Amino acid sequence: MTIIEPLTNACMDLAMLTRDLGGLQLAREQLDRNWELRKEQDGKLLVPYKHFDSGWADYREAHPKYPIYLWLMSMAEEDLERIERISKNHDWNDVIVPGLFWKGFKDW
Repeated sequence: MTIIEPLTNACMDLAMLTRDLGGLQLAREQLDRNWELRKEQDGKLLVPYKHFDSGWADYREAHPKYPIYLWLMSMAEEDLERIERISKNHDWNDVIVPGLFWKGFKDW
């Protein structure tokens, strides 16, 4: 689990329950902070996904789903910009369903 996933879910819940999109602000700030902490490694931009007492860790490529969730709720330009800054390392139109690769799956 990452810090941003439960935070994004909680902020979206707050926004839905209160009908106030200001509830998304904390998730936006965390996404922005993670982006500020990004590192470049082997030509890839990596952001931290976890925080421990020793600091930020678990640097991986930024995943577009969290800013997409925020943008789907708000339709705000600032949330769209958070999506567009993430490198597209694969075609985002491809649907990837993890864990469904059993024998015969490709025959469907």
